[in-house]
Amino acid sequence: GHTWFLSKRSNFLHLIRIEKQHYVTNLVVDSGNSRIKAALFRETSLAQTFSFSVVSELQTLLTQPHDNIIVSSVKEDAEKILALSVAANKKMELTTRVDFPIHIKYATPDTLGVDRIAAACRCAPRI
Repeated sequence: GHTWFLSKRSNFLHLIRIEKQHYVTNLVVDSGNSRIKAALFRETSLAQTFSFSVVSELQTLLTQPHDNIIVSSVKEDAEKILALSVAANKKMELTTRVDFPIHIKYATPDTLGVDRIAAACRCAPRI
């Protein structure tokens, strides 16, 4: 898409066309024991963070269009949160069954918090 605006140069009005760039937006939601935290990324840059007490507070954010949403949850049903995100193109629940870029040698991976796995994945390229 593009937009038009008028610019004044040398006492003449010029119609200028500006291309609108589409930025991929990713919404990351972590529903923990006491808070629901969310982060909005534009491409790979963190654009905004949020913190909520209950899922109903998160609903306004979930109804906004996002390219992708990923949800990890230890308390709320991640499927419920994903269902509320009607405008996302791709939806994913972060579980221990996801193909991670690291090898997990934890004896009982289903009891390992996915938030800790996500943090390890973020650190892995730096090690």
